[in-house]
Amino acid sequence: EKITVSTTRLETMLGDTGVAVHPDDPRYSHLHGALLQHPIDGRHIPVITDDSEQQDFGTGDNIPVITDDSEQQDFGTGAVKITPAHDHVDYQIGRRHNLLSVNVIDDQGLMENVPEQYKGMKRFHARQKVADALKEKGLYKGKQPHSMVLPVCQRCGDIIEPRIKDQWYVNCAELASNALQAVESGELTIYPDFHRKVWREYMSNEKAKDWCISRQIWWGHRIPAFRVDFKKNTNEGEEIWVSAHTEEEACMKVESKLGITRNNFSLHQDEDVLDTWFSSALVPFSALGWPKQTVDLQRFYPNSLLETGNDILFFWVARMVMLGLKMTGCLPFSKVLLHGTLRDSKGRKMSKSLGNVVDPMDVIYGVSLEELQKQVERLGFDVSEMETAKKGQSQDFPDGIQECGTDALRFALCSYQFKDPEIRMNISHVHNYRQFCNKIWQAFKLVWNQLGPDFKPVQHLQNNEDTMFTPVDLWILIRLSHLVQHCDNNFRSYDLHLATLALYNFWFNDFCAVYLEYSKKMMDTPSAPGVRDVLYFVVDTFLRALSPFMPFLTEELYQRLGNISANASSVCLTQYPDPLKYNWYNEDLESTMERVQLTCNGALSLMKTFELSPKSTEVYIQAPESYHFEDFLAVFASQLKCQSITFVNRDQALSGCIRKDIAPGLDVYIKVQDISKVQVMIKNLEEKHHNLMEKIVQLAKKGKKKHNDVDDKIQVLDEKARLVKEQIDILQQVQRNSIRGPD
Repeated sequence: EKITVSTTRLETMLGDTGVAVHPDDPRYSHLHGALLQHPIDGRHIPVITDDSEQQDFGTGDNIPVITDDSEQQDFGTGAVKITPAHDHVDYQIGRRHNLLSVNVIDDQGLMENVPEQYKGMKRFHARQKVADALKEKGLYKGKQPHSMVLPVCQRCGDIIEPRIKDQWYVNCAELASNALQAVESGELTIYPDFHRKVWREYMSNEKAKDWCISRQIWWGHRIPAFRVDFKKNTNEGEEIWVSAHTEEEACMKVESKLGITRNNFSLHQDEDVLDTWFSSALVPFSALGWPKQTVDLQRFYPNSLLETGNDILFFWVARMVMLGLKMTGCLPFSKVLLHGTLRDSKGRKMSKSLGNVVDPMDVIYGVSLEELQKQVERLGFDVSEMETAKKGQSQDFPDGIQECGTDALRFALCSYQFKDPEIRMNISHVHNYRQFCNKIWQAFKLVWNQLGPDFKPVQHLQNNEDTMFTPVDLWILIRLSHLVQHCDNNFRSYDLHLATLALYNFWFNDFCAVYLEYSKKMMDTPSAPGVRDVLYFVVDTFLRALSPFMPFLTEELYQRLGNISANASSVCLTQYPDPLKYNWYNEDLESTMERVQLTCNGALSLMKTFELSPKSTEVYIQAPESYHFEDFLAVFASQLKCQSITFVNRDQALSGCIRKDIAPGLDVYIKVQDISKVQVMIKNLEEKHHNLMEKIVQLAKKGKKKHNDVDDKIQVLDEKARLVKEQIDILQQVQRNSIRGPD
């Protein structure tokens, strides 16, 4: 009686130690526990029942008839040969059924532990020889195509062969329990908090209890273990290992423990090296001189915060915690901050073979597409991978990467919500922050010129009634107080993206867009000294708040600012802005200033919509007296840059004006100087509206015929048509309005 099996690796048949079948397969139910004769060397191997394998796949590489529910009944012949030493799945089955594991392929890919005629033969040559031997015995059933995944070495293109090897392990049961307790008790805090659950699941997993720490590579810490080789027959068959720092120490241990002299044995240190993560796990204390109680160890261990990627939470962080607790008795750090995996702008994992890897140095200094592709050529890829990588680079960086500088790159990375599992890196995002750096520099130059060489700053402005500030001065100090508070809060919560957003918005929207423009109008007024004090104070505070994100730019500008105050200390040595010292708050003033900005935006919107030149435009503002808009005339003037600004009462009627509602009780009017031009504007807008409506009709017909989804396009055009219609209605109202406006 015979059992037919299939395999894609015929040479491993020489290492088969069992054949697995599904326990419910009626074809083999009478063979459960039976022995089979190996067709090549005659060995007896068992039939096991296992339903983890796919029963009709003809086989991986397996042999006794064993019974195991891991076999899947409807896959191939229903019988699978088991080769525990050369297949991952077979190894697990072999362990469950106590099958022998025999290596038949050595590290050079040559056959070993096989019948004499196959010894020393290359594995693929042996594959053909085994096939020939089976054919001679009439046991070869033929071959057929089969799709499968082959592990191939990227460097040499050879097929990778799984092998059984002796390894060193660390029993992590106690270590994992202690690491779990550290988080559960709150002694160790992990950010973001959802990683606590992942930590708990991993530390409780039985698979985490055994850690393989040996590696068969050349570079690393060599395993400090020595095998004792006896010169006589003493302890024959028993392998003894001794762990020691040096060979001399190992010799002393052998002599002491075994009671034999050095002449009776020799030592051989294991050539394996420690797992990289084992060596890295020792770094927090070994780098400081441990096990010696050095000054550095006492000063810097334990640390406070570890920041690293969430993908190595267990490879590195867990191992540092386990070994730190075991070797020193205390945690290496009290907080862990995890960031997500950095991906490209399309959400793909960065890969050299895809050509989407971004080298930080290329972002800092810039690089051409030609140079990027030369970098790929130097990696030694095969032709197809190289072409794929170059194509990816051409798509992602058609013009290369523009020089952005270190500060822009750092600020961009911190501006992402890095606690998310994945971060999409976009180079254009970095370039935007390069322009932000330019904006800071340009605004600083303007402030520098306004302060002048004779300026003597007040080191810290006081918030009291004796200090004379304009309402706009107070407003920018209020906004500065909010900025300092935001930065403080977000640094404490590790929400760096919110801190960068606050800094960006303050400089662009509050300082440059409003206060800096306002200050230009105030340089020739009695309020100029106070405005200069505020300018200096705001810039000084902003540079200190920005310094952790942009150390190079802020250092350069702070040194220049320090020359004014005769205090040229480094920005790194100054105190970070303290919220307790920035206590300017006034909700009413903020609300009023918000109305001022809305009014300015409304007036500018009207000018842009109706293509009116600001320099020849008269602006009228109707607002309640309680708003005190007159106190903000300089802001209106600096923002609108128009011919005139007039505040009028609510009961005054205005003729020949375009009106825009800002808020209940607040309106802005733009005077149309030449009423005769209104009709021309109406005609142009009506023509534009007509064209938009025709496009909408055409799209609707096209969508019905081809069943395309054109709803989004129609919606965009419909909104444009609605806005044009509103403009027509406004201009027609101007025509109908015959009431004369104020002088």
